[in-house]
Amino acid sequence: MDDARELMRRARRIAVARVIDDQRAPDEQLGLHAHPGTTLVIALAGVVRVERARGRVDLLAGEAAVVTAGTWHHHADVRRGSACLMIGAVPRSLELLVQSGGLWWAGVSAREPGTSRLERLPRAGEGERVRLAQALAGEALRATPLSPVPPAVRRMLSYLRRNRLRRIGAADVVHASGLGRTYAHALFRAHVGLGIKQALTRDRLLIARALLRTPLRVDDIARRCGFADLRDLARCCRREFGAGPRRLRALAREQG
Repeated sequence: MDDARELMRRARRIAVARVIDDQRAPDEQLGLHAHPGTTLVIALAGVVRVERARGRVDLLAGEAAVVTAGTWHHHADVRRGSACLMIGAVPRSLELLVQSGGLWWAGVSAREPGTSRLERLPRAGEGERVRLAQALAGEALRATPLSPVPPAVRRMLSYLRRNRLRRIGAADVVHASGLGRTYAHALFRAHVGLGIKQALTRDRLLIARALLRTPLRVDDIARRCGFADLRDLARCCRREFGAGPRRLRALAREQG
């Protein structure tokens, strides 16, 4: 825990914050994923690599990347001597994740004003983007204590992150943990706050909702986000958001 806090103090030294924005979904999603909202990646030590379908970005200590919603990418393994802080919004809070070599620490921060700052990052100029990133890093440092993430949970989360847009289920995630079914489900819920199936469906829906703002066909979005078909996506959207995907797309256009 003290190690994580010491690493996070370095996040306030951000000097560069670049935007990674590529809404073109690749033909093959092998190893790639997309976040439902803007994610801030801050290199705390060494070199932190973000790979895209078309190229890669290497961040040095003191540099940050703003990964926009729906951008297809992959976070390369953080090697020994390197460390990063990732900040992303979920429905009720900001999620914080510190990675240093093979160690992870996770925590949460208040949803506001952090979410508003995250949403402003992609459109901000360079100077304002650096200031917003520094403010988010400061909020993360003041957040509730971070907790070490057990190796089995790391394996499940890594598997989810790499494969959540494929046709996988909870049993596949449990298998990645190396644990028995009952214990794996209980451990995941204790650390993530959701069941495995809930987390998988939530992520798919939030990414699909972000992609509804792009020109992609709705049936393509359903396929790319791991749903069985358009009807499956529509059923899940109505249950979660109270409206089908086409209605959500129309509302997004009305809101600009």
